[in-house]
Amino acid sequence: MRSDMGFIDDVKRWLGREAADAKEWVDASVERGHDELDQAERRLSDDPSTRMAALQDDIAANDQAFDSLRDKADAALARPQADADLVEDGVEETASVEAQEGRDQPGGP
Repeated sequence: MRSDMGFIDDVKRWLGREAADAKEWVDASVERGHDELDQAERRLSDDPSTRMAALQDDIAANDQAFDSLRDKADAALARPQADADLVEDGVEETASVEAQEGRDQPGGP
């Protein structure tokens, strides 16, 4: 009977820790929500030129994120496009490093 109570006490402690973590997360989420709402209310009360400047800042920040993603996508597409360009120009295609090492083959290293 004593071992059952020890297990139950362990479960209660674990549930207490999980509840505290959940409460902390909820409190932080509510705080972020309040901060975002306050910021939105401030923007509504700003004069048009200030709102336009803030909007341009937001656009610039998003542009940087999209530019980063576009650069990654362009880099990933550059190698296949370069290989295709060589084949179109009549240059014989050579095996890639991955193929030479057997990495692109099923059962390769």
